[in-house]
Amino acid sequence: MKIGGSRAAGGMVLLLALTAVAATEVRNEVPGPVSEFGAAAIRDAAGGRSLGRVVISVAKDLKPEAYRIRASGGGFAVTGGDARGAMYGALDFAEQLELTGKVRDKKEQPSLEVRALKFNIPLPGTGYLSEEDLANNQWFWSMDYWRKFLDMAARNRYNAITFWSAHPYGRMVRVAKYPEAAEVPAAELDRNIAFFRQLFQMAADRGLDTYLVTWNIHVSRAFAERHNVPAAGFDSPLIRDYQREAIQALFATYPMLTGLGTTAGERMGVMTAKQKMDWIADTYLAALKRVPRPVPFILRYWQAEPEALAAMLASANDAGPVYLDIKFNGEHMYSSTEPHVLDPKWVALAHGRYRLLWHLRNDDLFILRWGDPDFVRETVRHMSGPDTAGFVEGSEVDVPGVDRIHTETAKAHMDWQYMFEKHWFRYMLWGRVGYNAGEPDSTWWGHFRRRFGAAGDAVYEAVHQASKIAPLITSYHWNYMNGDWYPEGSIGSWNTSFEQPRVNYRRAAMYHDVRTYIFNNTIGGEMASIPEFVAGSKKTGPLEVADRLEGYGTRALELAARARGHVTQGAKEFVCTDADLVAYGNLGIYYAEKLRGAAHLARYLFGAGAAEQKAAVAHLELALKAWRGVVAATENHYVPHEVWLFGQFDWKRYLPDVEADIGIAREAKALRAGSTYDVEGLHEWLEYTNGLLGRAKAETPAASARTVRVEAEAAASITAPLAIGEDGSASGGKYVGVAAGEARHEGESITGFREFVSPAASATYRVEIPADGAYLLSALCWWPEREGGFTILVDEDNMRSKALHPSKDGPLGAWTVAKLGVPLYLGAGSHTVRIVGRTPGARIDRFELTPAAASVTPPDSR
Repeated sequence: MKIGGSRAAGGMVLLLALTAVAATEVRNEVPGPVSEFGAAAIRDAAGGRSLGRVVISVAKDLKPEAYRIRASGGGFAVTGGDARGAMYGALDFAEQLELTGKVRDKKEQPSLEVRALKFNIPLPGTGYLSEEDLANNQWFWSMDYWRKFLDMAARNRYNAITFWSAHPYGRMVRVAKYPEAAEVPAAELDRNIAFFRQLFQMAADRGLDTYLVTWNIHVSRAFAERHNVPAAGFDSPLIRDYQREAIQALFATYPMLTGLGTTAGERMGVMTAKQKMDWIADTYLAALKRVPRPVPFILRYWQAEPEALAAMLASANDAGPVYLDIKFNGEHMYSSTEPHVLDPKWVALAHGRYRLLWHLRNDDLFILRWGDPDFVRETVRHMSGPDTAGFVEGSEVDVPGVDRIHTETAKAHMDWQYMFEKHWFRYMLWGRVGYNAGEPDSTWWGHFRRRFGAAGDAVYEAVHQASKIAPLITSYHWNYMNGDWYPEGSIGSWNTSFEQPRVNYRRAAMYHDVRTYIFNNTIGGEMASIPEFVAGSKKTGPLEVADRLEGYGTRALELAARARGHVTQGAKEFVCTDADLVAYGNLGIYYAEKLRGAAHLARYLFGAGAAEQKAAVAHLELALKAWRGVVAATENHYVPHEVWLFGQFDWKRYLPDVEADIGIAREAKALRAGSTYDVEGLHEWLEYTNGLLGRAKAETPAASARTVRVEAEAAASITAPLAIGEDGSASGGKYVGVAAGEARHEGESITGFREFVSPAASATYRVEIPADGAYLLSALCWWPEREGGFTILVDEDNMRSKALHPSKDGPLGAWTVAKLGVPLYLGAGSHTVRIVGRTPGARIDRFELTPAAASVTPPDSR
């Protein structure tokens, strides 16, 4: 019976196979796995349809990666300019069948030559990853993951993937000359090598180039320990030779690896611009010349200078193409669709020296779904040009691994495993529009209808509207660096104010309160900041931006509600999508009311009357209501989880901060007429705003100003590892110092430790300032080493350049004077000074605030 049953089943399978062949015959005349990937997609999509013979081939009249689909002799001809073009044509053919059930003639060619994804390798030493990502990285070694991820990338017309790490060589290759550089045991290294070979080959089989990109200067920790050198930031002939040998070993081990890349400087701060370029030429480019084929090279522009880089490339005469990786809009690609680059020389010097590879940094969107084709098309249009190669898109904060942020209850609606599967539309947009900037909206409509049935149109348009919120608020409330700003949560503790005309105002807290919205730059001159609005600017200002934000949020909520009664398929995915849309809709309304509250509060501060303060409070109360709507949509949906640079995140934890905005507005006092001094950190903005309003700057009443001296041990509060210590040479015999700390994970960080990220490890003081004015801060310090220092926060401001550091040639292990390099602008009255320190062994005896105009001797250095 079993044997007979098997024969019967086998006969049925044969009959079905013959029927399928008779209905549709796919003949692939292009050798290799790339075109076969596309041919397989047609076979899967065809099913039992009678399409005749579908012939896949290559023709010389088409450009690389271009394709043509034509009905031909009762069947179809799918023709590519090369194997990738043939694959893309076959994928298009299959998609048409899946979405519409029929195939129309088409001809397409790529809008951008390079469409690359960025992927931070979740291995120790990468640095730009959270503790949670490093602890939950098992998925990275799964070929099931990579098969799905690379399939997705190929279908969406990406043609490259870049793998980023500080120095992965110790876990990827054996360096014959330096065997001590290996970071793992021999058996584990063998497994790693086998894994990466399979990964790179799997990518190549789907038409994806592969690059390994690093930050510099780094060596493996094993190498550093053996040679008694630092693991980062150290240059020597030995380091350079090791780097060259490691690169040669890389391409000998992985001949299928397409190219290499590096950064002009993350741990090269002590070098001049020319020295950085000399280092790269003497290591990376010198090693690549020894590889027996041209190797494409990606050079990230960060911390380089245009002239020095261009001169180096001209003299290096590299054999392979060079791509200059340059940020399109800082670390927030979801902002303006136009690039904002501080130095236009990067573009002007490109001609013949390098091609521009625009770096699209998604350090914005990690949780909620996103998809706005209009935004993507305009961005692609603005990055195009004769010297543009394309883009590399990805995150420094987030990796698209296992989706582990859903609550136990919410997991019931998960019919996907990985984050990139949840964010399918976002990945689709950048790849497909990068390939064809004119991809019609009918493509997106078709995919949403396929996923959600009759509700597809409403779901698509709801996502479309909601996705306009983050770019608009980020463009208006502009903060360049990833740690400066996270638009899904209105948070960000850094305040680099990079590439800005004036320093954004920021309290030393994660949440951006209403004051930070008043005194913040916009991304460019296209919109009026709130001070410009107060001064009567006619450019698009906060109230118009607020109206747009509210419109997007309200429309998203209306469309999501409309979709709920019409979901005929994809019910599980819709539950999750619906929750995201409700959260996003409320977030748009929150941002609208926050801007309105900030605008009215600014008017009140600069003298417009009590009605403006009342209006500010009313709008901030509406902002709180909307934030509660975000919390309601997310607290039973997503678990609190770590977002790198921002700590544990969920919306509920910031509810008290949103409520506190109302208190700030209620308790605000109108600024004193003519004065430019108030809370520290606002001076530059107050002076700027008063200038816009035509008000003269008040002179500092120097006669009533005097020096304020504070003993370190008199702190109102001290947080470990800072503590009071005793030393007979200190005034009063006591000081505040940093206790020796335990080994910290931050040592793995590429960026180094940011002293202003956390309020921990600090001593807080209350000081009384006798008169408005500019004050100079000096302190009596004891330094154990040349590195580190104390960060100074006055009134919890978070401004750049406010830190005490050891001098380059001053004494160590003795009391010496350190001075803050910038004046503090303080109004008369009570202020807080918080001293933050993490340098083990560093001490502070006392500090003084001296009127800038006065000639007062700083604390002696006895």
